[in-house]
Amino acid sequence: MGQQPLLIVEDSFDMRRSKRGLVVAPFFPMEAIPQLQGKSQITLPVLLKFPNGTSRSVQAQFQVTHFTPGGFKKICSFCDLSKDDLPIGTEIWLNN
Repeated sequence: MGQQPLLIVEDSFDMRRSKRGLVVAPFFPMEAIPQLQGKSQITLPVLLKFPNGTSRSVQAQFQVTHFTPGGFKKICSFCDLSKDDLPIGTEIWLNN
């Protein structure tokens, strides 16, 4: 059991109206989440490491979804977080 870095937040988009929650950018590579292979969505525990040095464990939703234009993308989202909760520069780590 360990932690694996996934991405560093460059931006976020409030998509609660579409029930996706707070979606972060950049998108992640499919091979980063092998548990997602063959599925459209999965929820996994992650550790958020904030730019101020603090951290917080939360649940993240990982999805394969289609954007027009753009095609299929692998997104990471948070149902219970707002843009203020997830500043740019936050590191998202998978808890394996």
